Amino acid sequence: MGAGAVIEPLVVIVLLFGGTWINRSVASFSTRRYSRRNSNDLQRATSSDSLESGYSSQSTKDGLLGSRSRSPQSPEERWHKRQVGLLGLNFEVSSPNTIVFQDRSLSRLLRKFPFLVECWYWALVYWTYQLGRAFTAVTLKDDTVEVARRHALQLIVIEENLGIFWETLIQRRFLRQPLVMPWINWIYSFIHIPGTIAFLVWLYYYTTVRNRIDEAQPGKPRGAVSGSPAGPLLYQARRRTLAVCNLLAFVVFTLWPCMPPRLLSDPTADGEEADLGRSYGFVDTVHGINGSGSVWTENRFCNQYGKSCPT
Repeated sequence: MGAGAVIEPLVVIVLLFGGTWINRSVASFSTRRYSRRNSNDLQRATSSDSLESGYSSQSTKDGLLGSRSRSPQSPEERWHKRQVGLLGLNFEVSSPNTIVFQDRSLSRLLRKFPFLVECWYWALVYWTYQLGRAFTAVTLKDDTVEVARRHALQLIVIEENLGIFWETLIQRRFLRQPLVMPWINWIYSFIHIPGTIAFLVWLYYYTTVRNRIDEAQPGKPRGAVSGSPAGPLLYQARRRTLAVCNLLAFVVFTLWPCMPPRLLSDPTADGEEADLGRSYGFVDTVHGINGSGSVWTENRFCNQYGKSCPT
């Protein structure tokens, strides 16, 4: 991996800090505190959860599970009640009323840099996913490898019957381009983490920050927006989709491991299925001395049978 072991994590750090700065609130701490202290109870109640969507209005935002406040809550009340929708079901939950902490240092920091909440959210999702994948990697047994190889061969048979088994032909054509192949593998490995973060930074700015900036401009035509007309709801929908996809991916590769085509060429494997896998002629362009691996795909806790890999 060489320099990539340092550069790739550094890019992620730069994206996170850069996204936090780009998506910061342009209002000062004192302005925020003054405006909130002079608002009525209804305004205070409806803005109590605004960190998630960058101070969007209650009518244009949705919580992680589609939650909304049932009725205005007084700051003195200890519990905050809301209606939560999940998979078409609606039920009421109670949570601590956090309005009393609105002028604490941490709350003021998060109001100034609301994207920090998103960073924390994705850190929880990512490390939960990685810990689960690491567990499957360190507990990987030989029979799991054989099952993954068998599943891969079964998929090849299905593709052959459908007339869509083109992987070997595609790889041979790219192998004739030694200058292109490493870049393709690197882009594949690199886009999974840094590319996703860059997309989320842009989407948050487009759906939330741009609309928030427009709302602060006097004389703006009614209904005119420079960002997404859907507002923060679009970002939240995409965020939930990515989180659910990670969950589904973990469930699928845990219950049904499948070996990527490039690993069928393993010269150390024994048995008829191993010989059959090598007969297809796949080349592992990721591992080895001349491989094009990445820090995200080559580590001890990376389950090679739990994700799609370049062929």
